Amino acid sequence: MANTIRTKEIGLHIISLLDAAGLSLVTAQLGMLEDYLGVEDITAILPAVLVAPIITDSEFRTIAEFRVIDTFRIIYAQEFATGQERVPIMLDKARIIVDAISATKNFPGLLPPVLPQVEVQFVSRIEWEPEENRFAGIAGTQIKAIAITETVRMVT
Repeated sequence: MANTIRTKEIGLHIISLLDAAGLSLVTAQLGMLEDYLGVEDITAILPAVLVAPIITDSEFRTIAEFRVIDTFRIIYAQEFATGQERVPIMLDKARIIVDAISATKNFPGLLPPVLPQVEVQFVSRIEWEPEENRFAGIAGTQIKAIAITETVRMVT
């Protein structure tokens, strides 16, 4: 039954969806923004999408009856020029991210073929002022981030 836990694969699938979503990304990978604190010029990796798993919750009754819930923290960060309107741009970026993920009806190839049809459900929570915005002050830049907590439920 361990074959049904595909947290890394789902995270990588989310990254591929976002990389193809028209966000003009320089960086798209599994990780967190704090991984880049030591980078001399953090703006060189922007715009960026970083995806990190938070929690995996699984409940198995039988091989054909299970529930797996993976929760990811998705950070989108970009640099802005002084005076540039950030809010409308970040609203658009959040919409693109949520739409790209929720348009996925399944995760082809991520579940073993012996499993029955799996229903995939998504719940998105957007933080407009996440803790990652503190890195802008540390780096002395005009970086703005949004955080999307994306819960992916796979249920038979």
